[in-house]
Amino acid sequence: NLIISNRNCVKALTEYFKKREDTIHLLLKNLKKTNPPSFYHKLRVEIKKLNAILDLIEFSSKNFKRKKTFKPIKIIFRQAGKVRELQIEESILKKYFISGVLKNYRQNLHDLISNEQIIFYSTLNESDITQLKKAFKNINRHVMEIKSELAERYLKKLRNKVNNILKQKKLKIAELHELRKFLKIYYYNLTALGHDKKKDILSSEEILLHRL
Repeated sequence: NLIISNRNCVKALTEYFKKREDTIHLLLKNLKKTNPPSFYHKLRVEIKKLNAILDLIEFSSKNFKRKKTFKPIKIIFRQAGKVRELQIEESILKKYFISGVLKNYRQNLHDLISNEQIIFYSTLNESDITQLKKAFKNINRHVMEIKSELAERYLKKLRNKVNNILKQKKLKIAELHELRKFLKIYYYNLTALGHDKKKDILSSEEILLHRL
């Protein structure tokens, strides 16, 4: 039974959102002109969790302007993604190719990473941080207004989406991508609402192992 009270719903969501906000602020506070891949990975995961909450808010509130709210966060997310993709490529080259191989390509890749990191660093001026804080304040206000009944209805909607995809005998690449996206959003919001994931009828690991 997934039903929770309004009080517990707001409490769980507020605490979960606050953790995302604090973690993102802490990461950006310790920002350097050069950061390791783990920094960008952690930042993007936190933003994905935050974006999942926005999905819930959008479902629950007709007055919530999701695109406008997410815009300053999205800029950070996208640029962090550009840096991370290049860093992953660089780490693969280091892992599977001996030093000296593709020397020019590696140098160009290194220069690209440096340039993208400079762009990322430049996107976080005082004005950008102010917009980010406004976005967080707006999200928090809407989180406080979410009713448990709507939250449960939202989770049911996501479960139905997943189940509809799983009913198909053979999944295409695009459908696997959709499945993965819905499972992540579902998992994050299930956690945000304080549910015991072990008792839930959906298990992302079990589903993916079963179908893939």
